Amino acid sequence: MNQELTEEMKARRKNLEDKTQRFKNMCRSWEEAAQTLSNKYSTVMKMNSNNEKVRESLQECSYRMDYLKRKIDSCTQDIRDVLIQTNEEAEQILQLSKTAIGQQLEKLCTSHKLIDDKFAENARRVEDLLSKIIQYEGGLSEICQDIFKIPAGNEET
Repeated sequence: MNQELTEEMKARRKNLEDKTQRFKNMCRSWEEAAQTLSNKYSTVMKMNSNNEKVRESLQECSYRMDYLKRKIDSCTQDIRDVLIQTNEEAEQILQLSKTAIGQQLEKLCTSHKLIDDKFAENARRVEDLLSKIIQYEGGLSEICQDIFKIPAGNEET
């Protein structure tokens, strides 16, 4: 039973690491898209472009990027909250295990199980939140493609 729990925790940790890496890659893509959008917008504004279609495309991409950022930030904040809660609960359990010597051994054994159980529960919550963020990856890719389609400089539509 304990070996199964350890293997499950290792698998969860690996899954969390993979999803965290995808999240980091997504954040880099978002930042690159935001920078490209900003550069195109600046170029269009410097040229005093009267091309309303280009301006509307830039504005639409900007709104979509902002919406996506709010969704990602919400999930990220939920992840932070889960991690803070996990750390607080683990600390409480460890403090509990330091009480009366007669109960210490029993509480120590159960406290590690409680920590493992809490880790598994919170790892599932974080996995779910990261999965939710990763679902936005397609939307981000769409926005990036749309940004790159918008002409900048002397290009015309």
